[in-house]
Amino acid sequence: TLWLPDELMILIFLRVGLIHSCERVCRRWKRICEDRKVQERAWSLRWLSYADKTRTPKQLEGHGRQVCALAVGIDGKIYSGSADHTVRVWSTKDGALLRTLTGHTDWVRALGVCPEGHAYSGSDDGHVRVWDGNTHDCLRVISVEDVINAVLPSERWVFTALDHGIKVWERASGRYETDMGADHNALWPLALDNDMLYAGGADGNIRVWSASQFHLLKTLKGNDGTVYALALGRNGILFAGCDHTVRVWVGGAEGRVLDGPDGSHTSMVRALAVGPDGTLFSGSDDNDVRVWHPSRRQVVLHQHRREVRALAMLADGRLCSACYDGSLRIW
Repeated sequence: TLWLPDELMILIFLRVGLIHSCERVCRRWKRICEDRKVQERAWSLRWLSYADKTRTPKQLEGHGRQVCALAVGIDGKIYSGSADHTVRVWSTKDGALLRTLTGHTDWVRALGVCPEGHAYSGSDDGHVRVWDGNTHDCLRVISVEDVINAVLPSERWVFTALDHGIKVWERASGRYETDMGADHNALWPLALDNDMLYAGGADGNIRVWSASQFHLLKTLKGNDGTVYALALGRNGILFAGCDHTVRVWVGGAEGRVLDGPDGSHTSMVRALAVGPDGTLFSGSDDNDVRVWHPSRRQVVLHQHRREVRALAMLADGRLCSACYDGSLRIW
């Protein structure tokens, strides 16, 4: 009897030889998954690794206090920022601590990596530090003179989300360029999609600017709570963490609230990340990471002991999460 997963039944329109080749591959993967006691279909192996609630993530420890920010370098290294005033650099191969970067004098809440591979860290001390992606030496210190909630380097500019709007700096020289304003509203997360810069605000709205002309294009209406997290999905889909909900915008001016069969988060959503297959991950102050996919069941990862404040996707498709207990986990 021909056995193919539902998602691959379209292959029946191909030549008979190709159909049977695909069937043999699927059967082999099905046997592998059954041998590993994985209860989902074989063609979703990456999803299965998240869906297996008994799977223990790799835990990385080293920070003395809360971890609030994550970024992934172009070479695959993980950067983590903490309330202990440091940025730590980790290997994704074995989880080893590679370097501890010092210089900040307050919480490090913001991290970003530019296209050349240099890391940018923003702190409550009002400074952005630029770190060489290879040697990890500090290349430059940018004085922002405000609490830095997010830092986002692009090809030409460095955008900083502050308690009083957005400031822009030239990336090559570190020269101040402009203040994008935002009605002196506190802004938290930033996301960039081509020339569109998204910024989540304390007023519950998401402002969209031209990243090259620095003018406001439109405002997406959220709710009355602070937008603490943003993530861009496929085909222009925008996800935002608003209060204890995750909202999604698909071209419209108002976001739709995501809700799964197991409900949604019970506390503030602080972090979002999108996997290579479009799967959405959300981290919350309820200590959980929830996994959302439009065609699969919702999964809740319960391994964290405290609030989940940052998420990042690794190059190989794994998820890294940062927790207020001072640890990181790789799923």
